[in-house]
Amino acid sequence: MIAIVKFIGLIRNSAKICLPLFAVFILLGVTNISSADDTHSAGKICDSYYALCTSAPCVPDPRAPLTYGICTCEVREGLNFGLQTTCDQRKPFQSMTDGSTSKVDDIAEITTAAAEPVSLRSTYSFGQAADKSVMQCAPGSAWTDCLDARCTLDPTDPLKAICTCKIGTKDGAHADQDFVTFGGDCNTLSCVPSLWSAATVPSFAIGTAAMTDALGLQEAPVSYCVPEHNDDADAE
Repeated sequence: MIAIVKFIGLIRNSAKICLPLFAVFILLGVTNISSADDTHSAGKICDSYYALCTSAPCVPDPRAPLTYGICTCEVREGLNFGLQTTCDQRKPFQSMTDGSTSKVDDIAEITTAAAEPVSLRSTYSFGQAADKSVMQCAPGSAWTDCLDARCTLDPTDPLKAICTCKIGTKDGAHADQDFVTFGGDCNTLSCVPSLWSAATVPSFAIGTAAMTDALGLQEAPVSYCVPEHNDDADAE
């Protein structure tokens, strides 16, 4: 609990900055819409393949543009944190033409054979923490919750996955909460026009504390966006 409180404090004191980024991308595969209403507060750490969406740009899902977003994420392998999924549920599986499914042990072998679609889950890790900082955005703009979301391996790139994530809007359950993302390059001007994969501050703190403990670290290897320096305010 102490670790979680510290993470929340760090994030609330971090800066709010980020660059205007993405425009349009062509999505080659779309997953089934998944719900993320029921959560289990304990969460679970697994060692598996997973989609990492911590900085993913998203676009509204044309089938339900106010409820779901489609996000382009990275495929990773290793320790990862999820709230709703067991380790067995996170294992990638291949949908066969006869309607059956088959577990995938090595994604590279499947994708190079251009076989049937491969499904996996989006979970959380520190996979992008070395290169990206955490940006905090104020309530009121839309973002997507990709934790435990269903994803499909990009058939043109085995290092990418296309995930269907629930949108948190200004009218949603987390309307009064700030959200944080590894996306945006620390320019909060992109918080409003963009649709980032993100998490509420408490959810981020829980996942970060769990991963820190699982990796046996004293503190999380996470950096936060640096506050903008106001020279005019200093002059006063």
